[in-house]
Amino acid sequence: MVAMSVFGLYYPSKSNGLEFNAQLIVLHGFGFNPHDNLLIPLLIVEICHQLPESLIQYSSSLILSIKSSAVADSNQFGEPLYPISNDISDNSVLIQDYCLFEECICESGLGGAIKTQQNGGILNIKETIMKKCKALNGGGIYSTILTMEQFLIDNEVYFEECEAFSDNLLSGRGGAIYINLEQNAPYDFIIGIGVHFNLNKASQFGRDAFVYCKNIDDLEPYKRFLFDVFHDSYDKNNALYGTEYASEIELGTTQRIDYDLLSMMLPYFNDTIYISEDSSIATDSSKCGRIKLPCLTLPYGRTKVLTPEWTTETVPSNNEGSQRVNHTFVFFKGIKITSPFETEADNVILRGALNSEFSSVTNNAQLKFGNQGQIICSDIALWQQQQISQQRGVNQRLTILNIDIILPVGYELQ
Repeated sequence: MVAMSVFGLYYPSKSNGLEFNAQLIVLHGFGFNPHDNLLIPLLIVEICHQLPESLIQYSSSLILSIKSSAVADSNQFGEPLYPISNDISDNSVLIQDYCLFEECICESGLGGAIKTQQNGGILNIKETIMKKCKALNGGGIYSTILTMEQFLIDNEVYFEECEAFSDNLLSGRGGAIYINLEQNAPYDFIIGIGVHFNLNKASQFGRDAFVYCKNIDDLEPYKRFLFDVFHDSYDKNNALYGTEYASEIELGTTQRIDYDLLSMMLPYFNDTIYISEDSSIATDSSKCGRIKLPCLTLPYGRTKVLTPEWTTETVPSNNEGSQRVNHTFVFFKGIKITSPFETEADNVILRGALNSEFSSVTNNAQLKFGNQGQIICSDIALWQQQQISQQRGVNQRLTILNIDIILPVGYELQ
């Protein structure tokens, strides 16, 4: 176990025209290997003074994991302090276990708490709080991506009162997060369902996030920002913005500069709905139902179908040649049915996800039944059962594929 505290550090990167090429912190002995996964359970950085040109950089061969309680406080001199500034190539940076970055302020630079340039490798941030962090762009995080294996921020990450302020027209963007996607960079970053934004500010655009990319259409914002932007508690004003840098000739349309990404993030409806009990990737929200963001429960997933089920007012009197209502519910990993499932669609498919849809799939999905869980197939329509109308329902077909059925202990088959 390693505990580390850095206090009152002054480190200029240049002096008298000479450039330093030294490591600030070097760990020797104790069996350390630069290729090992180094866990630092406690890292405290306080009142550090860093000149604008300087850079605290971890070894490119180091796999860094900051865990438990990483605290970075403000620079008392009001000059740039990068608690984490890292060039990620083949290494991995993992920040987790309730780290705290508070009042990390970069008065004349980018990324108040974290500034990275990712050329391969992994950046994974979870269980972290960034509070009152400030910079010109990217008050909490500024990340430049050239290539990457993974860029994931998810699972109880909070950005609170972070701010991007401006001293010119090029700054003041991305109060919490600024992502710069270089030419030909992949767009596969994820800001997950477990990310929370509260009272962030941007003097220009993108209070919570700003993305600079080649083509906003290719960005597909609904696949990148998975948290529920349609929830009543989410402030949609100046929330998520982006700028595309491809020319109008390349784009074939007018270039979008400081563009509201929420305008592209519409509620999702489809007759094939993805559902998973894995709350780390799934949620019941207006955007759920797609592969990138499954719904969490089957009852909510049923509300996301595009074609409504038949009702006594819409059901055809003669099924011959009439329209068919076809619904498919795809389960990733598994789901639990806790109440009766009954539908008035013509064709219903319940199936497990395929490996071509989710690369981690190796087994059938599990369909688990609670004590009140049922799948009801009846030749009597719901409105007939309720004696609302004697109008016959449609002839139904139910198909179950790639699913293992799990019954509760003591469940009696009838």
